[in-house]
Amino acid sequence: MEHKARLAILWGFIFLALGLGIAFAYGAVWAAKASGPYMVKDINPGINDAVYRATPTININGIVFFPANDGDHGEELWKSDGTVTGTVMVKDIYSGTGSSSPQNFVNFGGNFFFSSDDGDRGFELWKSDGTLTGTVMVRDIYTGSGSSSPSWLTVVGSNVYFYADNGTLGGELWKSDGTFTGTVCVRDINTGTGSAEIYYLTEMGNEVFFGADNGVDGKELWKSDGTYTGTVMVRDIIGGFSVGSGPGYLTPINGTLFFSAVSVVGDELWKSDGTYTGTVLVKDIEPGIESSWPYALTNIDGTLFFVANVWDYGDTLWKSDGTMTGTVMVKAISPFDDYFINFDGIALFTASGGSSWNVELWRSDGTFTGTYMVKDINPGIEGSSPMFLTNIKDQLFFFAYTPETGDEFWSSDGSLTGTVLIQDINPGVDGSFPSWFTLSGNLVFFYATDGSHGFELWALPAPLPPLHKVFLPPVIQ
Repeated sequence: MEHKARLAILWGFIFLALGLGIAFAYGAVWAAKASGPYMVKDINPGINDAVYRATPTININGIVFFPANDGDHGEELWKSDGTVTGTVMVKDIYSGTGSSSPQNFVNFGGNFFFSSDDGDRGFELWKSDGTLTGTVMVRDIYTGSGSSSPSWLTVVGSNVYFYADNGTLGGELWKSDGTFTGTVCVRDINTGTGSAEIYYLTEMGNEVFFGADNGVDGKELWKSDGTYTGTVMVRDIIGGFSVGSGPGYLTPINGTLFFSAVSVVGDELWKSDGTYTGTVLVKDIEPGIESSWPYALTNIDGTLFFVANVWDYGDTLWKSDGTMTGTVMVKAISPFDDYFINFDGIALFTASGGSSWNVELWRSDGTFTGTYMVKDINPGIEGSSPMFLTNIKDQLFFFAYTPETGDEFWSSDGSLTGTVLIQDINPGVDGSFPSWFTLSGNLVFFYATDGSHGFELWALPAPLPPLHKVFLPPVIQ
């Protein structure tokens, strides 16, 4: 018996030693892989800003592309793999100190389209494969120094659709396959020099839906399959008024397009299957001619979440399955952003609760009891006002305010204990304002300032850290 007991103790020590060894080894590997956020490169040396928070980054094949100003070349196209030497200007599009201001990035088959100004031909459509020679203007749509100002770039099939003005037809619907000859006006919707004012381009099926003004009916819902004859008004919703119904927040869910529009019952929630008869009012939420002004329409795993204004409560959280009876108020709270984040079927968003102005992070599963504040990050009337909510690998990144840290780098898994400050990048009460989080390769890139440098490109290594992890002061490379 005594021999067996000693043997058991011995084996216990062996297993404990093995466990500690494995844990130590794993910890060492984790430490190597999960270091804290770091500034990738001081692109514009000193306190000067290299990046501007108005323009997001884009991931193409594990490389992040973004506009940046190094202080010598103006705002130009840059790329980064997360290292100092791998963070370089792709091309000085507007040569010299002028800024080409690349914007409206959209992924197109491993390359990307964007609009940019080379200083001679105004803002035009460009494309890039990430190399100097592969970064070229697709077509000078507004010939000469005028800008065609491509915007609302949206990929559908083998084409990117966008709004552009060639100086002759006015602002119309265009498409491009990336070649000069394949970049054409789809249809002159507002014939002559009038602008169709194309907006809210949205893919559904093999077509692009959008709002447009034909010069007679005002802004109404249109669709296009890329051909002249296949570019048509879906329905004149308001009928007989040149101002139009102004469809907005176009959101496709399982072959149904939800949107807000003005009709004889005010600005309410509509839906369309792309046909005249299938374009109908979902519900007159604020009955009569009063409007509920639906906005922030978002697809959360097949259910439409949105914000609507009702007389008794103001802006409140709603959901819809596309039927009148299935369009209901979830809870009388006031969401603050124009979007919700789909977090594994749960909606995450910022809101204030009822009469409170305390704007914090909330969550909802579409039920009354399942809609609640995740965490009161900054208790009291001011709130933490979370911004730039981004879901990356089931981890929410955002910045939030506290009096002790300012607006800083936070993360959440949707739970109280899993909502934590990742790092006070700009130590003290001044915030770092991290924004535009983008996963590229094994890094989460974002913009931030540490107080000693201006806004620069930063990165957080993946695999992502445990949510309880709080990093030490930032690493500057």
